Amino acid sequence: MVVIPPDFYAKSVYIAPMNSVFVQPPKCCRLVVKKFQVVVTIALFTAAARATNLDVQWDNGAGNNDWGNPANWSGNVLPSTGLGTTGDKIHINLSGASRAIYSAATGTNIYQLIRIADSASGELQVTGGSLSSDATTVTYIANGGQTATLNQSGGTINFGGYMEVGLGANSVGNINLTGGTLISGRNGTVGGIPGVSMVLGDGSNAQGTFVLSGGEFRTRTGVLLGNPTTTGKGRFEVRGAGIANIGTENTADD
Repeated sequence: MVVIPPDFYAKSVYIAPMNSVFVQPPKCCRLVVKKFQVVVTIALFTAAARATNLDVQWDNGAGNNDWGNPANWSGNVLPSTGLGTTGDKIHINLSGASRAIYSAATGTNIYQLIRIADSASGELQVTGGSLSSDATTVTYIANGGQTATLNQSGGTINFGGYMEVGLGANSVGNINLTGGTLISGRNGTVGGIPGVSMVLGDGSNAQGTFVLSGGEFRTRTGVLLGNPTTTGKGRFEVRGAGIANIGTENTADD
């Protein structure tokens, strides 16, 4: 955005005709031109300075829970999307009435990573659209003693990093899938066990619960209920006959 100084129109400005050789503007106008160039330079620098690969916090500033509203994000700017470090790192640490809602209107977005409740309780509701993370960095659904909830009734979620649902002492992670497609696209080694795409309950007294009553759930390899080296507990519950598919896409470990 180019900002024009308040006194810009109050003074005469020399403009060379099109296709003409640029000449030095009259002395009386040089100050105005210089001031304008400074403002343009600052504006362009500010735009360029809004880099990517940033940690962006959900703050629900607009109070309407809409993921696609810039006012609901720190700095009142939508998170940058794209592959690799082009995308920002998403952190959702609000829940209940201040939860984040991702809908079909939000469209398709890819971020570097997505974490729910990594510093406070957090909740994400997905009703449509396509939401993905690209980095193979671990996806947190509750970390550090926090409580997280992921509710999905439509759309597609594809996490690039394997999923830790309830990571760390006393963390509580909950996933409720009633529709749409949830994908855990990578895997790692947890408690000495390789080929884990999702672990439910990884830490002292940690709890991880996945209730699947509709839609489709895919993992790269498989799900681990609790970390055998801790007192964490996991529960994977399948309800009803509305489930389209539960399966693994690749039996090889990363």
